[in-house]
Amino acid sequence: MVSQQAPTSLSRSVKPSLKRDIGHNVLIPLQPGHGRSGNWSRKNPPPLPTDIQIYQQFLLKWLQIAKTLGQQVVIGGLSTGGTLAAWLALEHPQEIDSTLLFTPYLASRYSL
Repeated sequence: MVSQQAPTSLSRSVKPSLKRDIGHNVLIPLQPGHGRSGNWSRKNPPPLPTDIQIYQQFLLKWLQIAKTLGQQVVIGGLSTGGTLAAWLALEHPQEIDSTLLFTPYLASRYSL
């Protein structure tokens, strides 16, 4: 799953229960420039990368990590994470078994 901000309670509760109950490993990486690290506020927002290659390299890195953890790779994403998950599934279909997209942004005059 590609996340903009993974709530701490989600990452603490989902990962152990899925692994224990049904044998799944769950990765919830935070996108570059997202998350809770840093002293960010409305007046001081975190710097978000504007170069799409930063996001693409991020996805490819996490895909390689996911492939080492099990026999299948299922990816998903919410909002921008859904858009990134769609790109990864389209660019690397032979490495992705399933894709879950939640409110992805799929239309723009710019392409990934």
